Amino acid sequence: MAGLQREIDKAVEAVRAGDFGRADRILQAVLRKHPRDADALHLRGVVELKRARYPRAVVLIERAIQVDPGPYFFHNNHGEALRGAGRYDEALEAFEEALVRKPDYPEAFNGRGNTLRDLGRMAEASIAYTSALSLRPEWPPVLTNLGALARTEGDSESALSLFERAEQSAGPTAELHHRIGATLFEARRREEATIRLARAVDAERDSVIYRRALAAALDGQRFGEVDPWFVGFLTEALADPEIDPASIVVPALSLLEGMAEFEPALDGDGDLPGDVPLLRALLSAMVVPDVRIQRLVTRLRLQILEAPADADPRLAGAVAMQCYDTDYAAECPEQAQVDALWAQVEGTAELDAEALEPSVLALAAYGRLNTLANAEALAALEGWSPIAVPVLDATLWGPLEDARIAEDVPVMTEIDDAVSQAVRAHYEVHPYPRWRRCAVYPRGRLEEQTAARPGFVPHEAWPDHPRVLVAGCGTGQQPVNLARAFPEVSVLAVDLSRTSLAYAVRQAFHAGVSDRIDFAQADLLRLGEMEDRFEQVESVGVLHHMADPLAGWRVLRGLVRPGGVMRIGLYSEKARALVVAAREVIAEHGFEPTVADIRRFRRMVIEDSAFEHLTALTRYRDFHDLSMCRDLLFHAHERRFDIPTIAAHLETLDLRFLGFEFRDARTRDSFNEETGAEWTDLDAWDAYEAEHPDTFWGMYNFYCQLR
Repeated sequence: MAGLQREIDKAVEAVRAGDFGRADRILQAVLRKHPRDADALHLRGVVELKRARYPRAVVLIERAIQVDPGPYFFHNNHGEALRGAGRYDEALEAFEEALVRKPDYPEAFNGRGNTLRDLGRMAEASIAYTSALSLRPEWPPVLTNLGALARTEGDSESALSLFERAEQSAGPTAELHHRIGATLFEARRREEATIRLARAVDAERDSVIYRRALAAALDGQRFGEVDPWFVGFLTEALADPEIDPASIVVPALSLLEGMAEFEPALDGDGDLPGDVPLLRALLSAMVVPDVRIQRLVTRLRLQILEAPADADPRLAGAVAMQCYDTDYAAECPEQAQVDALWAQVEGTAELDAEALEPSVLALAAYGRLNTLANAEALAALEGWSPIAVPVLDATLWGPLEDARIAEDVPVMTEIDDAVSQAVRAHYEVHPYPRWRRCAVYPRGRLEEQTAARPGFVPHEAWPDHPRVLVAGCGTGQQPVNLARAFPEVSVLAVDLSRTSLAYAVRQAFHAGVSDRIDFAQADLLRLGEMEDRFEQVESVGVLHHMADPLAGWRVLRGLVRPGGVMRIGLYSEKARALVVAAREVIAEHGFEPTVADIRRFRRMVIEDSAFEHLTALTRYRDFHDLSMCRDLLFHAHERRFDIPTIAAHLETLDLRFLGFEFRDARTRDSFNEETGAEWTDLDAWDAYEAEHPDTFWGMYNFYCQLR
């Protein structure tokens, strides 16, 4: 048996070294000769546990226990495997078995505490953790778990104390930097939080959780001086598909502004100081809501147009992506040069990707390539560089695919209302928004999050796979985010515009959620003809474009099952005062919702002192995107609301208000400090908005429940 023990010892060493493949090979060889060896079965189960293959770990450890039920650590690891598999009640029993065999076993108390926390039994979890700590004082894992428990209960001070004790005992680790940083962030200590979260990322660059947390902490922050570490992080983060670039555009801009060598390019006619990776990353990620950056982009695209072969292809690709994201909002005095190059590409007899790529990248900064006469032939070419691929996907392959998809979008209802027809025409020309990234991750179960909303009254339990209706889904960002955030839901998403729906179908496929979203063309006013009912109905940014918003809202209410909820988004009269002023100027000067007039209006706001009272529009992303600007200022039909009107509509429809929704907690904090009122007190919110009229700049986003 000495040889058997040597092999098991080798497997143990491999596990400790993290070489699970080698450990598994050794143990499989042992078990071929000794199929009932409990130690080998148990250790192989531990290997599967380390690999997070929990069901397989459960089977192997149970086989070990059947052979030899005596070792207490067999039962402890059985509990860990059962917990990983989501079998919490059985996991508790396994930890109890371990404690029966060894009552002073801190690992079993810790495992029991983790399981009780998973079950939401926080008081019992605290007792279990405390028992573990009494057996092994200052044990970092238990201090960390107690800190996490305190953080869950909103006790930031206790959580920080416990995490810092764990750090004193174990030394600084990426996990503790992250936990301390996240707790500081929740306590509104953003500067300290940023430092800690940056240390976590620095220690473990591959952790998407750590990167997301740091990006969230940086949202809206401006750097006073250029920090090379943050320049590197933001350059990477802007290209990270798991991070919303909108959260880090402000800090990235502040770093660019702080680069002394970059200032002439931003504020004058100076050339770029060589390659600036952060600028390229920013231009490639999203619309940059900054007039100086947009002026720089128009200069750069002209330079590239004049000598495509001499341009840095990385910069040409980034400029093309920025121009695409803005929907080519800038005016184009060099249109004759563009037309000449366009004709040259269309007239090329022998198409070669490598030879054409500089010209194609230059043209993509002026228009979508799917409108080229030889677009299909270009799309079929092979040999494009990795730099060109995202540009071609956005401006050539994607739009061609959308045209094919649009033909097959199912029709659910007729569209015969006059206003609905006008709105449909608006979005067929300018689908909104043209989003490219879904940086949303699972957030638990939708029912649990809904039940946690203030004022929610429990009704009968939701089904395992609740259904959500998104009425007015546009280009699909809302339903795709829903499906990504809540993997258990299925979504029906409808819209007036087939162009928008085609884009949505394609994006849902790329996001990996097309199997849980059904898209269809329909008029909201006709949805009452459906027999289906939904646990949640969402209509954000839609009702205020209807002739009778209350009538549309009433139709949607009828589609919510008893006790279900609605998420509604409506324009605010107070917050849109600037928009109203702009619409008055547009009407006074006779601007039409055409590409030329929208571009001309934008230029006048930026450059003409007579439009100085509208300059604040330039701070918003929508102004810098042609489609968004059209939606913001040139929409065919718009109504605006105030909070008393919303309260009256809620009463009319017999709906219970569940609170407004905000991107971050700063508005909540300000409201609490100034009013001390309940989150669902609409009178208090009306008074608060009177003092802070920009509170609902985007729109009123809120939840309500059927009474």
